[in-house]
Amino acid sequence: MQPLTMAKLVWCGALASLAFAQQPNPLPSFEVTSVKSVTAGGRLGPAPACSGGTYRASNQLLSASFWYAYDIQPFRLANMPEWSRTREAIFDIEGKPQSAVSDSQCRVMVQSLLADRFKLVSHRESRVTSVYALVVGKDGAKMRKADENSTVNQVKVNGVPAYGGEKGWPISQLADFLSRGFPGTQIIDK
Repeated sequence: MQPLTMAKLVWCGALASLAFAQQPNPLPSFEVTSVKSVTAGGRLGPAPACSGGTYRASNQLLSASFWYAYDIQPFRLANMPEWSRTREAIFDIEGKPQSAVSDSQCRVMVQSLLADRFKLVSHRESRVTSVYALVVGKDGAKMRKADENSTVNQVKVNGVPAYGGEKGWPISQLADFLSRGFPGTQIIDK
């Protein structure tokens, strides 16, 4: 098996450019929302998610809610203020709909919440940027398939169990994780 290597590519595609301004909010919205600034330090909470239509981002960077709402990787987000990625921008955000909604409907409702509470507006544009691809080297892959019966968390980052890694990660998830860890960098599974 061979180690994964990275090859540089050029990617041209849509980026979401975000700005803070007043704009009418025609999107469907949550019935009840709560946005609280978190001042305590410590580890960030789990990734934002919708469960039964209820959106939760606990002890999470505000930028993580942007990534969730627009279903984009951090490298595709342009013109986002630096403060939104710092410890000063950690929030507990919750949104509850009137009735259960799908994940895609929940994302639209989070967009509405961000527009309402943070005066966020967005537009899409195309840009050319560098991309790295995870590819199998000439000697084959040296990674092993996750053991489906194991109770041990098999994905660790700097020795700490990674979210969503209980039974291992597909390479596409590793590429996504690496992209999120290096702002301005796109890493894809090839």
